[in-house]
Amino acid sequence: MTKRNRTAALVSAAMMLCTVPQLPAYALDPVPAAPDWVPASYAEAVSFTNEYGMTRVDDGFICIVRIQEPDNDRTYDVQYSGIPNYDEVSDTLYSFEAPEDPGENDGSEDYWKRRSEYEDYQRNIEYAGEDFIAHIPKYEVIVVMPESVGELKVELRAFQKALADPYVQELTFAYDGRTLEETDLRAWLPDSVKEYNIYTRENGTVSVHDDLIAVCADCNYSTGAKLTVGLNGAEYEQVTKMYVSENRLLPVPIAGETSRIVEVYRPAGDVQITVFVGREWSLDYPDDETAKMIEVQPDGSLTVKEPVAGDLNADGYLGIADAVLLSKFLYAEQELNAAQIMIADLSGDRHVNAVDLTVMKRALFSEIIRIDDPVI
Repeated sequence: MTKRNRTAALVSAAMMLCTVPQLPAYALDPVPAAPDWVPASYAEAVSFTNEYGMTRVDDGFICIVRIQEPDNDRTYDVQYSGIPNYDEVSDTLYSFEAPEDPGENDGSEDYWKRRSEYEDYQRNIEYAGEDFIAHIPKYEVIVVMPESVGELKVELRAFQKALADPYVQELTFAYDGRTLEETDLRAWLPDSVKEYNIYTRENGTVSVHDDLIAVCADCNYSTGAKLTVGLNGAEYEQVTKMYVSENRLLPVPIAGETSRIVEVYRPAGDVQITVFVGREWSLDYPDDETAKMIEVQPDGSLTVKEPVAGDLNADGYLGIADAVLLSKFLYAEQELNAAQIMIADLSGDRHVNAVDLTVMKRALFSEIIRIDDPVI
């Protein structure tokens, strides 16, 4: 080998030794450990959903807990898109484990806790039957840490053999290099019992958030009650509907349990919205009755006002057109929706009839009542 060739070979070998494979940024560092608040067992996952719902964002981590139904015809997966660099720290599936009989008191500190859990389990099995164990859901705990600035989209997909397209839950998160936050509906919409109770205490049955209307109502279907939401005025779309319930280690159905319902709507313009929870044969004693006027502001946000009594066409005041609508309804020439029915009941007797039309005409022509009086 000549001196020139020997020199070239040495340079080539040095370059090969110094070359580093081109890897994604997130693959260069070791995968970080999940924080202590991330669920590490079935019981902790159940507790997490009751405290935070499906998601929690903290310490630079995203934790998602998805409930998987034990269905052999259903499969699940997760897809990520948006920012290129992220760490999927873990994706763990937890199944229910039946507590064992602790036997005689062994003097351990947690004996009575284990004894109580075992006895509760036996009572539930006696109530629900052994076959119920096969129908207990599993809890999938996903932990993700974004590493580059931008939006991370997480799609939780569930595939059913009988259906061509999967059911997809889409979650979005934004990271600016310092702050990590959730940006989808669940960032403000309650999806746990704790969040629901706080939200309804602060906002009531009907509230607004940006360009959306949120309806939160308790309904005990076992009593024959039902939730009726009526919207009147501009066009609208229902964005989502979900039930918020407390998850249990052994989810045995409880007779007479109250359901917590959350519905979200996006109106195209001003709308009246009414919420009625109760039994059709007992209209005089509703569990909840709420009527509001939602107005769209120039910036697209919404504001909540009390509706005008008798304003059936939702134009903001009582006029001749409202009397014409009510008259046509009484002559079976016009249908009224749930919102209009509640607002048309000017006499307050839980019925819409000629008495209400009389009150409306008096309000229009004699000003016996103020036309801006709220419905309730």
